[in-house]
Parts: sequence; structure tokens; C-alpha cells
Amino acid sequence: MGDEEIFFRRTGCNPKLPTLLMLTGWPISSVSLVPLMSLLKNNLNCYALDLPGYGKAPLIQRNKFCGFDFYSNIIRKFQTEILSIPKVDFFGYSIGGVHAINYAFKYPNLINKLIISAAPYNGIKELVNKRAQESLIYALLENFKDKPKFISILNKDYVSYAVTQLMYAKIYKRECGKFESSNKYLIKQLMLESSKLDFKAALDVAHDLEERNFIEAAKLIKSQTLVIANEYDSTVKPYLLKRLANELIPHARLKLLKNATHASILTDYQKFVEPILGFLF
Repeated sequence: MGDEEIFFRRTGCNPKLPTLLMLTGWPISSVSLVPLMSLLKNNLNCYALDLPGYGKAPLIQRNKFCGFDFYSNIIRKFQTEILSIPKVDFFGYSIGGVHAINYAFKYPNLINKLIISAAPYNGIKELVNKRAQESLIYALLENFKDKPKFISILNKDYVSYAVTQLMYAKIYKRECGKFESSNKYLIKQLMLESSKLDFKAALDVAHDLEERNFIEAAKLIKSQTLVIANEYDSTVKPYLLKRLANELIPHARLKLLKNATHASILTDYQKFVEPILGFLF
């Protein structure tokens, strides 16, 4: 697709089934979606994407700003040129949910139904204000966004792996204890793939989220939308998702996952199956 490449995982290959594009959170790889995909494969053809600079996708080829619009164009090319499917359903988790909002806003004719979960659509500043001392994302953004030499150091394999481990510890580990103990291979694979992160690309997305929010874009979404919130999500509070569903997106409904946290895509993936299939079918 031009200068850039993506990596994708696929389950299901029945041309009679709907296609679901899937994007996970920042900055982890698409392997985090594998448990959920395994439960959807009999009903949907699922494509979980690693966008350029993330997971198993190659690093960004040129010095360009890799914000949400850049990635929306990449997703559009994947859908129209690689899959050649005129309309798809779209599931986005966390930052992947912000990508989904932007994609549905920019390319409404390419989307059938939209599923948004735990998405910080209102920008990064509220997250920073509430969690400034533990906001590793913000610390990286402020210290490295305009320093290409430091970013090149972050992209070295051993440094990248160490930083990824720290990110996982900050954002997910405290909520993944039981899941991690019984899914050691998946977590190991998640760490290995996520550590291939292109920090320039990751910090561009964080910077884009710092500079703007997606409230106005959400108001203009035309697709039927399911918004999924986690009851005990300390990163993206349930009231924000309630507002997204009830006040912003015109054709949206809300589903609250009980006893779920921001790591629910890993720890409680089974809870997504019924609302996703019920909404799409």
C-alpha cells in the first residue's frame, strides 16, 4: 500500500459471513485480540490489524506525521485495495476505538456497523490531569516528541523492550494477574511483538490525541454504533462512554461490562462476544 505495510491476523474465511476489522489499544500488538477472535470465528471473518509502526508491521518508511488521519488512509487502502470489500464492520478498543471514530467520520460509506470500546475520544488531557504522576504516555510525549535522536534510541531493540515492559506494568499488569498466570505464552508474545513499536509513530498518535479530541467527529458518525464501557475502567471512565453513546453519536447504544477494567480485552474477552454478535446480527 504505497510506502507502508501492515500486518494482519485473520480468523474465518467464509465469503458469506460479514467482515469485522479490529484494532487494539496503544501501544500493544494485535495478538491481544486473538482470544476474542477465536470466539468470533464461526460468525465473522475477523481481521486484526497491526498498523505501520506497531506490532509485527514494519517501521514507518519516511519522516512523516503519523496521526489518526494518516492511519485512517492506511486502513482505507487495506479495505478497498487488499480486501476489496465495499463495507465492513469495525471494532476498535481503547486508542483503536479513536481510530474507529475517525475512520467512520472520514469514510462513512465504507462502514456498516461500528463498535467502540474504552475509547478516550475526548483527548489525552483529561487522562493526564487525573493521572499525571503515573502517565507514562504523557511523560514520553513531553520528553521525546521533538527529539528525533532520542526517539531513535527508544527504537533500539533492547531499549524498546524495556520501555514496553514498563508500559505493560503501568497500564495492564495490575489488572492481568490471573489472566497472565494462565496465558503465559500469549503475554510473552504480546511483549515481544509490542516491543517492536516505532516510538515516532506511537508518539505522533499521542501528540495528535493531545492536540485535538474527536467529539465533533463522533457527532457526525452515520453508522449504527455500539459503545462498550468497562464498569471499573480507571483509564477511560464509564461516564465518558455513556456520554458518547447517549449524547454524541446519533445512532448509538451503550453496553456496560460488569466487573471489567481497561484490560478487559485480555482478561474478560468472553464478555465481548454476546454484545458484539447481538449487535451485528
